[in-house]
Amino acid sequence: MGTSNSHYFVSVWDIDTGNRLFIDRIEKGHHMWDGVAISPDGSLFVTNERVVRLWDTQTVNVLSTIGGNEYASFGNRVVFSPDGKRLAVTARKDNTIQIWDMPNRKTLCRLKGHTTYVYSLAFSPDNKTIVTSGWTAKDVTIRLWDTMTGELLASYPDQGAVAFAPDRNTFVGGTHIYAWNPETIQYDRTVRLEDVSKSNPPTALTFSPDRSIIVSGNRDGIIRLRDSTTGKIISNLAGHINWISQFVFSEDGKTLATSGADGTILLWNWDEVLKELTGE
Repeated sequence: MGTSNSHYFVSVWDIDTGNRLFIDRIEKGHHMWDGVAISPDGSLFVTNERVVRLWDTQTVNVLSTIGGNEYASFGNRVVFSPDGKRLAVTARKDNTIQIWDMPNRKTLCRLKGHTTYVYSLAFSPDNKTIVTSGWTAKDVTIRLWDTMTGELLASYPDQGAVAFAPDRNTFVGGTHIYAWNPETIQYDRTVRLEDVSKSNPPTALTFSPDRSIIVSGNRDGIIRLRDSTTGKIISNLAGHINWISQFVFSEDGKTLATSGADGTILLWNWDEVLKELTGE
């Protein structure tokens, strides 16, 4: 799990053990803002500075840079595809998303359509689709794109955090759970998340490894566990006191790491959470 702060520090954490693998102060003038992405194999991490930089996790040396002036503003997001072969980078300056071919360090496509900055984005498990979301009242849209061609596949009137389920046919975005057919682009969003609204959408979302639970965060710092078929709240986890920004499950699915604007990272024993839910 990668984290960054406004004091130019980047940390990489092992969420299986809770140990910080390293902390390093990025050269002053490289502005950090929304986060750090770590490649699935753990060999690289990416910072979303005014220039997007690729770093070696072991040496903390810069390997290469991506882009230039189009990223010259705060708030750029970076997300790796599950296979690590693609990197999505948002450019807040023009509200676009670039999809990069990581082995060749080349642009595959640029996604154009959002009218304000992209708040959240997530790849599908098969790497073929990416879902993105606006945040402000000027762009109340969640969009699905083809990651090879950049084609806009669908657009829905919603906003907030987004996340794909372990299967390609379900994702959660903003206020709804979406079931969709990637072949026909048909979708169903009849399942609404309990206790959310377009004026107060989730700030972070993820599915449990078995996809039965949606973990959602909000500005109030409460982690809500929801039934993934009904959207209903089944339990809460208290610990953060401010805006929740990120959820990451460990590779073995036994630990949930959560981070927030209160400056804390919390580790939750997922087996214990499930035991409390079932009363065992």
